[in-house]
Amino acid sequence: MMKSGKILFGLVALVLWGGFAIENARAKLVMAHYMPWYESQPYTGYWGWHWTMSHFNPDNDNTNGYPEIASWYYPQIGLYDSDDPALLEYHVLLMKLAGIDGVIADWYGTDNFNDYALINQRTADLFAWLQKAGLQFCLCYEDATIQQEINKGFITASGAVAHAQQTMLYAQSNYFTMPGYLHWNNKPVLLDFGPQYFADNSQWTSIFSALNPTNAPAFFTEDSRYSIGQGGFDWPPMSMTRTNNGVLT
Repeated sequence: MMKSGKILFGLVALVLWGGFAIENARAKLVMAHYMPWYESQPYTGYWGWHWTMSHFNPDNDNTNGYPEIASWYYPQIGLYDSDDPALLEYHVLLMKLAGIDGVIADWYGTDNFNDYALINQRTADLFAWLQKAGLQFCLCYEDATIQQEINKGFITASGAVAHAQQTMLYAQSNYFTMPGYLHWNNKPVLLDFGPQYFADNSQWTSIFSALNPTNAPAFFTEDSRYSIGQGGFDWPPMSMTRTNNGVLT
């Protein structure tokens, strides 16, 4: 996880800006930013890091009588597992009933490093359920993974762009062409949470050069627009995180 302040399930309506010419509010898509990374003891057999963050123990209750978890909010349905089909069906139907158009999934690539491969598999499972419900979906790539992998010797800095090219080729083969994948002007939409590692436009030009031209993404970055991209998106400042305990309904 790159930023610990991200909320659980989110339902964050992200309005992408920079390349959209929209005439009325009903033409705007409402997409939920979704983190498919939770592992629960009743389903998986252990409490995953995103519930504990190596500090909290969900087997213990806090002063409010809720299990200790790495969140200010406690989900009304209890501590869920992102791989549980019942949970995925529930979340997807809840979004559909709420009028949400689809999901932007936080995505770390496919590497067998930390829990990235696990998140990728759960992303694919989530997208399958979204397809069944007729909702749309796209990826929000976390390029901060690159620095994490360099720090641990998994990849080298000199090979970072080539590594990202392989990651994008995987996205092209496994996600961009899926029915239901969100497109803008016939381009698959790809967000980046940052960029946090690839700070230069030229690096992204090189990364996307590995793709089929028909799959060059409609690229959106946080807070500012890169010249290779179509626009940007905002994220609530972590300084505004609430400090009270509550129940997420």
